Amino acid sequence: MQIVINIPDNLPTERVNQMIKELEEKLQAEADLIPTQAKSTRRVYAHLITVDNLDLPSRDKLYER
Repeated sequence: MQIVINIPDNLPTERVNQMIKELEEKLQAEADLIPTQAKSTRRVYAHLITVDNLDLPSRDKLYER
């Protein structure tokens, strides 16, 4: 995520830092409201199957579909 803030050049550095701090606090408060759930682990099984004769159509035939 990217947040772009337009800040006038004549704004004092202290005010810029204050605005950034306020934004950080607001974003953290919103993030804290997001419910988190424990993700269940998934098992992935892979099998290697040997194929003697594999007939693949040409690219032209694939694009004709």
